[in-house]
This record gives sequence, C-alpha cells and structure tokens, in this order.
Amino acid sequence: RAERERAQTRIDELKKRGQELASMIAVEKKRQSLCEKYIRTQATMLSENINRLFANLEFRLFDTQINGGIVDDCTPMLHGVEYKDASHSEQIRANVDIVRAMQIHADTYIPYFIDNAEACTHLREMPCQIIKLIVSEQDKQIRIVKEV
Repeated sequence: RAERERAQTRIDELKKRGQELASMIAVEKKRQSLCEKYIRTQATMLSENINRLFANLEFRLFDTQINGGIVDDCTPMLHGVEYKDASHSEQIRANVDIVRAMQIHADTYIPYFIDNAEACTHLREMPCQIIKLIVSEQDKQIRIVKEV
C-alpha cells in the first residue's frame, strides 16, 4: 500500500511537471511564431525598398518554402519571368536598369557599354553616356557614330 501511494505521488508530480512543460512549450511556440512573423515582415519590407529602385525588373530576394520558412534567393525577375529565361532584348533592358539604379544610388555616373545593342530597339534614359556596340554586316571597318 505504501508503494502504491508513493507511485501515485510520483505520478501526480510528473503530471504537474508535464503541465508546466506544456505551458513553457506554448510560450516558446508563441515566441517562435512572433520571430517568424518578424522575419517575413522584414523580408517583405526589404524587397519593397530594393525593388522600388528599378523600373523594368524586380528582385525575388526571398523564397517561401513549403513549410512556410523563408530562404534567401535574389533572382532578378522581368515581368514575372526569371532573368535567365527572358529574351536577349529584355536582358539588356534589365542590365541597363540595374546599372542605372546603382549609378543613381552611388551618385557616380560612368560611361556604359552595351554589347549586342542591335538586339534592343529602345532603351530607358540613362544619366550617363551610353556606348552601343552594334554588329553590322554592311560595315567592313569599325565605324563610330555619335548620336545627339
């Protein structure tokens, strides 16, 4: 009988401890949830602030996993299409947009060379000199044309 009472006392102690641990786990899960919410909010704000600098593209800086976690990504997107899958002309426009944003942000303007510029018919205005390298089958020698 004494052994049964001792066992029942121990069971009661363990149940009480189990309830304490359950409440501690609930508090920690709430903290974890708040931390995850903070990270998601911070990621959204960071993405918005960076993408505000660009006109023709946006960066997918974070990707949401199946479990709801966020991982770093930094993929340039052109109208919802990844940079690597965009047309050559769109890639040139994206490059110009990136260089333009960096020049404005750093307040440093240097000449910008665009290779294969024949692929792009119109470009966004740049706050610097643009040097277009264009392939032409009619010209046998290098020709320099100054646009006004």
